[in-house]
Amino acid sequence: MKKLANISLVVCTKNRPKSINRLIKSLNRQSVLPKYFIIVNDVQSSPSLPLSTLKSINHHISTKYFEVKYCSIPLSRNFAFTKCHTPIFISVDDDIILPKTYLATIEKLHQLFPQKMGFVCKINALHHDPISLTGQYIMNGRVQDDQALPYTHTAAYSLNYPLFKKLNLNFDNRFATGEDLDFFIRLNQAGYPIYSTTKTSVFHDFNSHPNGLLRYVAYGKDLIKLSLKHPLQLNYFWCLPQRKLDFIFFIPLFINNTIRLTYHHFKNIPSPIWLLPFVLMIKTALLTGILSSPEGIEISTTNFNKSFLAKK
Repeated sequence: MKKLANISLVVCTKNRPKSINRLIKSLNRQSVLPKYFIIVNDVQSSPSLPLSTLKSINHHISTKYFEVKYCSIPLSRNFAFTKCHTPIFISVDDDIILPKTYLATIEKLHQLFPQKMGFVCKINALHHDPISLTGQYIMNGRVQDDQALPYTHTAAYSLNYPLFKKLNLNFDNRFATGEDLDFFIRLNQAGYPIYSTTKTSVFHDFNSHPNGLLRYVAYGKDLIKLSLKHPLQLNYFWCLPQRKLDFIFFIPLFINNTIRLTYHHFKNIPSPIWLLPFVLMIKTALLTGILSSPEGIEISTTNFNKSFLAKK
């Protein structure tokens, strides 16, 4: 029998049966198994997990399956926090595949650094197409080992749960996307940043999102909310031009600063040729989302009026 580590592995899922089955297969192959596997399935608009899926989980793992009707990933993540009773909390997206030693590596890191809040690892693309490889470049940037990251991702992260519980910190349900940026910024503000590690990595299926590039439109809408909530952390986000001259260079400058906000280390990434047109599409989608959000429209209108309609 494999060792059972005192870890709660959590996945929040919604209508992705193929992805969750792949995750379970990679979980069963782990060199060290988690004590608990917590599945939070949002069934507001998706079916329950079939019994065959739950039975495929290694029987030595104590599986806790919950169905919620939130239609909100932040609320699902917050619900999962309340079900953890182990020193280490690990959360992974449902479209993640874990390498064999992932849990063992994360457990060792928490044992070596008990004062740290948690760790986020490198992301590898499951497929080799422009969408997947762009996502891989963007999510990783240039990460140094043992580096504190104020902006990171929730694809696969761990928490020192007793330490985290004292903070009484949750995901903000006002964000439909970008809730991970907000969450890790607030951890950083509290003095407990998440650290990156190159000791392990996971595989991410960047093609699992049904809306493709349209998800960046939704993300763009939340970028305005993020910049208004965290003005000091996101002080280089150009919240729509305020001077007449800025409007001439509005689109190139604005989307450049938008991408800098969204992907912290993007400018340092060596880009293959195919990356350029795809990134331009992402920038366009982000810009569309920002300019179609209530907050974005208000800021844009206000600044336009200041520039052109204000009385001399």
